[in-house]
Amino acid sequence: MSSTFTQQSEPSYFYFLMAKTCFRRATTTPHPKAGSTLRALGRDYLAKSVTAPLAHSHTGNTTH
Repeated sequence: MSSTFTQQSEPSYFYFLMAKTCFRRATTTPHPKAGSTLRALGRDYLAKSVTAPLAHSHTGNTTH
């Protein structure tokens, strides 16, 4: 039984939603410093959404 494990990336829906929430809150807050902090957090989450690794995907033939 042989198998190959590879690590791939795909967009992370969780981090994308966190980024969206931060950007939305940044536009509605009356505090300029809070808005810029929320935008910075949103950018970090957006970057993580693109680079989040996928759980090990299984490729190859296996016999049971």
